Amino acid sequence: MEFSRMEGDGTSPSEVREYVRSVLPEKLFKPTPWLILFPLVNAVILIALMYAAGASHSWLVKVGCAILIGHQMFAIGNFSHYLSHRAILQNKTVCYLFELVLWGMVGSAATVWARAHNFYHHRYTNGKNDTFRAFSQSEASEKRRFVRKFFSPNKEMKYSPLSLLTYYLTHSAYFSGLMNGKHGDVSSVVPYVPDFNKRQKRKIVLEMLVMVTIQVGYLWILDFDVLTYLAAYVIGSVAASGIASIYLFTQHSLFPLDEDNDPIRNSASLYVSAPMDFLHMYVSRHVEHHYFPSMSPIHLHHVTKTLQEKWPHLYTRITFSEVLPDIFDMPIFKQDPIEKNFGGQS
Repeated sequence: MEFSRMEGDGTSPSEVREYVRSVLPEKLFKPTPWLILFPLVNAVILIALMYAAGASHSWLVKVGCAILIGHQMFAIGNFSHYLSHRAILQNKTVCYLFELVLWGMVGSAATVWARAHNFYHHRYTNGKNDTFRAFSQSEASEKRRFVRKFFSPNKEMKYSPLSLLTYYLTHSAYFSGLMNGKHGDVSSVVPYVPDFNKRQKRKIVLEMLVMVTIQVGYLWILDFDVLTYLAAYVIGSVAASGIASIYLFTQHSLFPLDEDNDPIRNSASLYVSAPMDFLHMYVSRHVEHHYFPSMSPIHLHHVTKTLQEKWPHLYTRITFSEVLPDIFDMPIFKQDPIEKNFGGQS
């Protein structure tokens, strides 16, 4: 099943934003600096789990700690995503310093994320230049078929555990494009690779140095036990990717490709338990986030209520269990938009 693009009452994205802003108090659109405590607590927990993994002689305990480390990596990375939208801190310099360290803790770079996600994904959701969308039929190639068949949800290779690596491979493709200097529709992994100017590349060098320094710090915590570090980092990264991929599958993948970037018609939000919603800092509210990316996540439920009341026929919020069969019944390549051909071959 693929959600159709319901035309509804013809309301445009700008009209939705204007209406929501008109009915909600202005204070809900301001940053929430105190929320920076959330990733700091998660960072302490991650470091404590590193210590526990290093102190134990049991590989069962080490693997268990690694899985929990993966959860903390997801929580920290997801919060860093909100920081990149200036939803938590307004001061650009202070915000970037936090991003520098937090992204470094999870093995990533702030500028790579901001370019791929904030600039391309939010501006071109499900359109040609979207860095997170599926490939279209006109973009089909054997390399892309192979990658998508084994590493993304599809009906040809149903319920493949390798699909949990979707997020990890997607993000790796951005770094690959950065390293080889190629951008655009050149990848077999993602449909669009972001470009980076010289200033951004210099920032990324700094960010990678910080990341390496932090990874050496993890090794120090583990008394330079390389095997335990590799287990913690690899298993942790796979676990973090799995959680991120599950959210990614539900957010846009069941909507058709189209150049009209309309969040209520190309995005879905997810029902999750209240404790999990808090631990994952309300990343489930994805339609809401696309309308107001700079809104603090703790306020997104107000947008949910407004959308449900005003546009119940358009707003999509689902449970993962009900949509799971449809996610794994998708074709490898999606249908091209009517009278549009995304084109491009790898």
